[in-house]
Amino acid sequence: MRILTFAAGYPPFLSGGPAVHTHELNLGLARLGHEPWVVAFHPPEGPTETELATEDGVHVCRVQNLPFLPHDYTARFHQQNGRALEGVLRVLEAADGAFDLIVLQGYWLATAAMALHATTGVPVVFHVHNMYSAPVPGQEPQEAAYFRALESWAIRESAWLIPISEFIAGMCLEMGADRSRMSVIPKGLHLDHYAGDWIPHDNQTLLFVGRLSPEKGLETLLQAVASLRDAGVPVRALLAGAGDEPYVVGLQKLVAELDLRRHVAFLGFIGGHDLIRLYQTSTVTVIPSYMEALGRVALEAMASGAPVIVSDVGGLGPLVRQGETGWKVPDHDPAALAAAIREVFDDRDRAASIATTARQEVAGRFSWDRVLADTMGVYELAGRGRG
Repeated sequence: MRILTFAAGYPPFLSGGPAVHTHELNLGLARLGHEPWVVAFHPPEGPTETELATEDGVHVCRVQNLPFLPHDYTARFHQQNGRALEGVLRVLEAADGAFDLIVLQGYWLATAAMALHATTGVPVVFHVHNMYSAPVPGQEPQEAAYFRALESWAIRESAWLIPISEFIAGMCLEMGADRSRMSVIPKGLHLDHYAGDWIPHDNQTLLFVGRLSPEKGLETLLQAVASLRDAGVPVRALLAGAGDEPYVVGLQKLVAELDLRRHVAFLGFIGGHDLIRLYQTSTVTVIPSYMEALGRVALEAMASGAPVIVSDVGGLGPLVRQGETGWKVPDHDPAALAAAIREVFDDRDRAASIATTARQEVAGRFSWDRVLADTMGVYELAGRGRG
């Protein structure tokens, strides 16, 4: 099949869950003998010219990433979709033939993807990673209404939907999706990358991995660490991730206010093998988010053989069975989080047993081979016009 994917991010320039998923999926399509094309963006400070390259069998067209306009997110959305359509013209000229399928990875280039669908009749498969129309801190009501209409339009017009979790599938149904044209397929992991054993350096280190941003629940985590410290429990928190400077400065200020300088370390962004070793040498990985569409960090930690504590929210909570594959706590609840952390600290043998069970489940449900096969099955259905 000849498949054209619209994606805001495509590594190596842009990372993040949807970008990594798009990258791995297209590499897999190329290995299977299909012809994948991708329209994505240069890095924010990158070239202004549209560029076309072939990378590991994937034809990638990158267009200018326009400056962010914080006062008008909607305007930037339309600007970027216009730039993407310029990239489409370049792709259509270079491809010298029709596409069998249009793939939309997330909502960001929905207008461009649906415009091409309207003019060519090529069916669209929409990978739904999250809903921008869901409550987002600082979002204006008019903006939320606009993106709700946009996402609803993309959901109705797509031949098939691939939500990454049942939680996101439920949001799609609320917007008018047809359950018979929907397949829930999570993000996958290359399980061989996570080889090794969970051998924590001590019984007092908790690890947070992810973007340092308000929805990740870091304030709750720091309050839980302070509670443990006050109870005389030795504890160290490692925060692996980056974020916008004003928010990170606010977190550092909170660390100072709680007198946690000796208990909290900001590690910055860590990836690859170094991150896997962090999972395997920390006592427990904690994901205290207030909202998650799925929870890739939890899956990575479990695949690494490490115990996890997660907030029981969104698509994150269903990844864990309480007391069997990990620990679940209410979001915004420092006391409950501190109690769960203490359970892991106090009983390493039980934590090891639970982590082993979790690793086996992740291997069965989230391998890239399975995700690629399930996705290709949907693509073939939609491409044959049965969507």
